[in-house]
Amino acid sequence: MSQMESVPEVVCLPPDPKPRSPSWRLPEGSWDTHFHLLAHPQALTTVSGRRALVPEATLESYMHLSSQLGFQRGVVVQGSTDPADWVATKRALEICEGRLLGMIVANEQTDIGELGALHRIGIRGMRIELRHMMQRFDQDWFDRIARAASDLGWVLALHLEPESLLHFADLIPKIKANVLLENYALIDARAGIDQPAFRTLLDLAGEPHVWLKAASAYRMVWKGATWEQVKPFGKALHARSPDRTIWGTDWPHPGVRNITMRPDDAFLVDLLLEFAPDPAIRHRLLVDNPRRLFEQAGAAS
Repeated sequence: MSQMESVPEVVCLPPDPKPRSPSWRLPEGSWDTHFHLLAHPQALTTVSGRRALVPEATLESYMHLSSQLGFQRGVVVQGSTDPADWVATKRALEICEGRLLGMIVANEQTDIGELGALHRIGIRGMRIELRHMMQRFDQDWFDRIARAASDLGWVLALHLEPESLLHFADLIPKIKANVLLENYALIDARAGIDQPAFRTLLDLAGEPHVWLKAASAYRMVWKGATWEQVKPFGKALHARSPDRTIWGTDWPHPGVRNITMRPDDAFLVDLLLEFAPDPAIRHRLLVDNPRRLFEQAGAAS
């Protein structure tokens, strides 16, 4: 990357330093299955494709947030390939002694021979930026990664957007591992609930090995939708496969350029009362499903 390309276009704000509590009490043993730790301020490419200077996000700040929201368990998702971020992730797993599990970024440099050691410290999955691989997809490499995930009882999280979801839609049913489709596939809610990408996402959720991660609904608002436009997507996604859907905050919400953009995490938790109004479904979403996906499957390996 050239020096010019590495210069951030925007400077992002940190997450809310004084998070509030939601209006309802989460079930005992609830999981936040998607948050990141950033060891230092760094220039990252956000999901909008812009270079942004993102502030650090510490374990201490996250633990305060999780306490306010009512989470007892969590999954820290490695957000970048910065070595310092991996150190922060590993430190979090060590300090929290089983309360947290983790997911790593998988790319061409991933050493499959080291995955067993990572399993022993609490890693339970790999995340692949499949949205960036439409022009350079290596099927042999992907098959090796998927096989390794299956052997360990790990989940393979695919970070997609509408175009890449449609591009890889025929691949996903053939993957020989549990697959996690993240973050509403970065859908633009303004295109309506019948848009091809969202219909494809719901169709794929019918596959017995495909799971949905309902995080980052606020990113649809960032794209210009209103919350009234977003809510039908949230309701439809949570209703599609209630036994294979999990939820996450996506803290620290990289990409916040101003105060009005900064998500209120308590509001996001409160939206679950609308997206999944049945308390039994919310219990599956926050407790039973993530425990089955991350903890029981990992132990079985």
